[in-house]
Amino acid sequence: MYHDSVNLKSSECEATFQTFQESITVSDKDVTYVESKTSKQQKSACWFESRKDRITASQFGDVIKRRDFNKPEGLIKSVL
Repeated sequence: MYHDSVNLKSSECEATFQTFQESITVSDKDVTYVESKTSKQQKSACWFESRKDRITASQFGDVIKRRDFNKPEGLIKSVL
């Protein structure tokens, strides 16, 4: 079984998580803008940019099915 040595409940991790969450928060105005600019999806640079660093529906299955004995690096690279 794969276990890393990071204490996810440490104050350092909590601060990192908070900062990350704030960095990925999207306003209603931004959602409306991206929706209007990405109607052609894969033909749109904005569509690709809006999906960057996010777990999308097409990746969610891989994320949720990851086994404890698998190192997360490969999955993280595929998401990022």
